[in-house]
Amino acid sequence: MVSGHGTHGGKGRCYPFWQSFQACMAGANPGTGCKLEAEDYKECLHHSKKYVRAATIAAEKSRREKAGTLPTNVNDLLTKDFKTGI
Repeated sequence: MVSGHGTHGGKGRCYPFWQSFQACMAGANPGTGCKLEAEDYKECLHHSKKYVRAATIAAEKSRREKAGTLPTNVNDLLTKDFKTGI
């Protein structure tokens, strides 16, 4: 929240991002904007990138299950993917 107060007391989870965005806007030239700070603040509020990534992972898992290439052991999947760079 912009007020800085969290729902359970203390600082809100996005307040540091808001402060960073606000400080950037105070020192920014008109028209240049603070895209990265605004993007961080928006992501903190709405988690849109997080949801897109979760959907992408679920779709890939489903695709691998249908193709029969999904390892039965999660450790095998992680080890294989990290080694091959997939």
